Amino acid sequence: MTFFRLLYAIVFIACFSPNVFAQPGRRGPITPIPFEANQGFLLIDGVYLDPPYLIDISADEQSVVINGTPYSTNYFDLSHLN
Repeated sequence: MTFFRLLYAIVFIACFSPNVFAQPGRRGPITPIPFEANQGFLLIDGVYLDPPYLIDISADEQSVVINGTPYSTNYFDLSHLN
């Protein structure tokens, strides 16, 4: 009988305690991390870019650098399609 009480206590603590599986948040200033993709299809202004892609967003989020070529964020603004 004590085995089941112990088992229930462990399950209860694991399920209802958010701190058990919590991961620490990022500390300090947020710096963008470059994203790398080895395959896919990327068209910018009707021009196909060959993979692999190395995509980096500037810290001020005003430009996106893809394979070393900077692009304005206006290329990726889809708000006019509403």
